[in-house]
Formats: sequence, C-alpha cells, structure tokens
Amino acid sequence: MEALRIHEVSITSRTPWLSTLQLAASAEAAERLIERSMAMGADGAHTSSARLRCLYLGLPEGAAAPPRSKQNSRRLRIRWEVGGCEADLIQQSRRREMERERVMRVPLAEVEMLGAGSQHPVWDGAWFAQRVHAMRVVPVILAEFHRTKVHATLNGAQADLVVDTDVQAAAANAWTLDHSLEHLDVPQGCLLKMSFEGALPSAWKEIIRDLGLAPARAGKFRMALEAAGRKAGFPNA
Repeated sequence: MEALRIHEVSITSRTPWLSTLQLAASAEAAERLIERSMAMGADGAHTSSARLRCLYLGLPEGAAAPPRSKQNSRRLRIRWEVGGCEADLIQQSRRREMERERVMRVPLAEVEMLGAGSQHPVWDGAWFAQRVHAMRVVPVILAEFHRTKVHATLNGAQADLVVDTDVQAAAANAWTLDHSLEHLDVPQGCLLKMSFEGALPSAWKEIIRDLGLAPARAGKFRMALEAAGRKAGFPNA
C-alpha cells in the first residue's frame, strides 16, 4: 500500500493542533469505518450529516502566481448547508506540512457582498473580504457533497472522521451560489478525512490495514479543476 502522508491542521479554537489524513474508499468501506469509529468512541462518540455546498476561491485562469509569502500561503473558501441560511467563511493557512483554519459564520445572503467589492469594517466578514482583495482571488469552483462526520475520543484524545460522498462540482459562475453542477468521478466513490491529536490512533491504523484504504490522489478542489479543464488554483498551490 502507498505510504500515507499525514498533515497537521489547527481548527479554530477547538484544539491547538490536529493531524489529518485523507483517504479514498468505497461506500461499503466508508460505512464500515464509520461504524467502527463509533464503536471505538463508545459513549462519547456522536455523528452528524448534512448536504453541503462549498465555493472555492483561487487565482483567475492564466494569472501568474504571486511570490511566496505568509499571506499567499492562505486558502479561502465558503461553505454552507444546502437549504440553510448561514455560511462559514474559511481561511486555511499552510506552513510546510502544517495547516490551520480560521472560521467565521455569517448570513448566507451577505456572501454576495464579497463580489460587489463592498468594504464594511463593522461586518463580521470584513477580514475575509480584505483577504479576498489582497490575494486577488475569485470564485473558481463550486462543489456540493453529502458529508457525514464522526466525533469521538480515541486513546484519550480527540478524533474526527469526515466522509464526503456524492460529490458534484462545476466551474464557479462568479459569486452565484446556486447553479447546475455535474457529478464528479471520485476514485472509489468516497473521500475520507481523519483528524486526530498526535499520532494516528492504533485503532485507525488497524482499520486502514483491514480495509485496504489508500491515500486520496487529490481533494475535491483539484479533482473539480481537472474535470472542468481549468488550470487556475490557489496561490503557491
């Protein structure tokens, strides 16, 4: 089996640092992984699921990548629940093999303010608007998927499992949040993401081995770019 790549991620103020591992799996394997993760987490485990949409921001097609800098290591996206009225403005910062996120929730109706170039210092999302302007990024990909999340405690530490299925995507239509998408051919059908403190829990190592899971070739954003025939991406991607 191909060597597994592990990255670290910090998620808002929930924990200082989490490591993450992305995998590809069949629907059957993903279901078994969810069941076993719930069982391992015992009474403290719980699960949630939702249909989500995500607008990925990146460089316009043909734009030259800016010089490497702390600012240009950031990646921006906006995620919301289908049928919901709120959206998460997400900034993901990368440094070597480490990642962390800053998340701010705002009314979904206010997202289009970003496209209008409106600058309202008192708006909760003003910091995000400043990042969009400074990085000169635009909507590149709109994706929709069903997400199941398991939160558990393994070996006395926080552990989260995210399973994304039925992924659809298309090139973004400016700041339009609702337009037609096409099914995205995800290898094996599901994308998994494990987040955990410290080393990969031994119980998950066993499951990965038993189910023969392999690292995901790419995430939803890169697969959607390829499917759309576009080369635009994140700064310094």
